[in-house]
Amino acid sequence: MASVAKAKRKRPAGVPKQAEWTPASYWWHVDPKTRVGRRWDDRGRVICDWTEDAHGKPHGVMRDYHRSGAVAAETPYVHGDIRGTEIEYAPTRGNSGESEKVRRLERVWLNSRSIATTKFFDVDGRLCDVRGRPLGAKRAAQKSAKAITKQFPRKPKETFEQAIDRGRRWFAALLASGHGAAVRESFPRAGDPLGIVSSGKPAIAATIARIEKALGALPESYKRFLRTHGSIELLDGWTTQPPADVISESKRIGKWIGVLRKDAEIPADTKPQRWVMIAQLGEEIFAYALDLPKSPIVHLYLDDGPEYEVTGSFDVWMSDAIDRVTAEVAHALG
Repeated sequence: MASVAKAKRKRPAGVPKQAEWTPASYWWHVDPKTRVGRRWDDRGRVICDWTEDAHGKPHGVMRDYHRSGAVAAETPYVHGDIRGTEIEYAPTRGNSGESEKVRRLERVWLNSRSIATTKFFDVDGRLCDVRGRPLGAKRAAQKSAKAITKQFPRKPKETFEQAIDRGRRWFAALLASGHGAAVRESFPRAGDPLGIVSSGKPAIAATIARIEKALGALPESYKRFLRTHGSIELLDGWTTQPPADVISESKRIGKWIGVLRKDAEIPADTKPQRWVMIAQLGEEIFAYALDLPKSPIVHLYLDDGPEYEVTGSFDVWMSDAIDRVTAEVAHALG
């Protein structure tokens, strides 16, 4: 992992002086001798630890921790790629994020983009469904989430408006089939009323003009999105950047990438200096690379140097986002 410019912030007891505060709101440090990395929250509690290979990639088991110090998750990495069985543990008290009756979740990853199986276990260690019901328990007949998802395929050259509409029609069908309670338990961000997409406040023309003056010309589809939706929050937690914060967040991320670029081995064709922040979840970021041909949206993994992959236009990004949510829900509900 590349170093990040140090911020002036009070260092909690127990956090080594070499640790640095990041824009993602935690302290982090990797011991250059042992290649053991740790993250601490703003109170100095360890929230994650892992080991890295010679290239700075996670290698071995990464552990996340609850505030109590108990293990929250164990994720196996092989040279930066998730492979094997990831285990999530519910906190000693409170909701596990699935259901209060589900106390352990196991996912088998083929690689970082493909999950083979997901299993749920109750307080007694018995296999159960996403709602904590023992497998084999009688339940009302209903169309499966996977079957419903197949009824709403992605269209070729789908616009972001069509993608959002497809997602909302799919979600309405899901609720009509009786999956509302399971969705709420599996995805706490679903809101009330339940929804796959929550829209923010549309941007006025003056706001868009200020963004373009500060950052450069925006692709037309993204400007249309800002005018009609402003920002959105998806069921899986991804949130697009509110118009009022686009300039500051884009410059912040651009500056951070500039620092990372000096210390990391960046591919020769990674040359953009101007970024427009689209969305962020943790240390994964989607941003327009305005200096690249056709200004594509780039998927950045800031924890890795940054690594990146080009995803295409805003329309493509939105279609991918809706596909990701429907796949996650279908996989969780079965």
